Amino acid sequence: MKAEGKSGKGQETRQRLVETALRLLAERGVQGVSLNQIVQEAGARNPSAILYHFGNRENLLRGVLQHIAELLQPLQQEMLEELAQLESTRPLTARDLVAAVHMPILMLYFSNREGMHAARLLSRCTWEFEEEGQKMLVEVIGPAISELFDRLLPLLPEQDPEASSIRFLLSLSSLFHAVTDMDVIAHLPLATNINARDLLADPGKLISRYLDFQCYGLLGNATSSS
Repeated sequence: MKAEGKSGKGQETRQRLVETALRLLAERGVQGVSLNQIVQEAGARNPSAILYHFGNRENLLRGVLQHIAELLQPLQQEMLEELAQLESTRPLTARDLVAAVHMPILMLYFSNREGMHAARLLSRCTWEFEEEGQKMLVEVIGPAISELFDRLLPLLPEQDPEASSIRFLLSLSSLFHAVTDMDVIAHLPLATNINARDLLADPGKLISRYLDFQCYGLLGNATSSS
């Protein structure tokens, strides 16, 4: 059995289980989908496929989050490379670092259907999977975000470090919930000339305004360079 698990066919089955679980958990939540449903929709022949490949639901979730980490890592790396390029031409601003924190998740959401599901599942980990899910979430995003916060803090010399930390944590919380509420924007009756559906169709503009919002909360304005 061990050799079979390492075979190409076994790896394909495991990958299908992960991708199917990602979609169903993001759409329905942990209480809305059973292991049997995941197995059936993944097209696995063995009804015990999840138990064979993962052992239990918790390890399946860990496998799904590892897959999300693999999707997210290139986006995080891209932002770090952009920061390095900017830093070679001018001093980094607080807004640069705020963007580096938030953009990978937003880029993941807008990348494709799987990316949208991945971002939504990360959001669910903040509340639906209880403490274990939160710990797994930190494993996925924690190291990169901690490094960026360490670089952001010196750019806020006039702010109390504790207040800055709390604002940063609240900013992260709003990030994960924002990606679950994107579709709500299209249905809000705004008394302006803004077409909310057009905003969803133009992620660049929406993300720019979102970063303005985050910078106001963290810095007190949207364009501060300190």
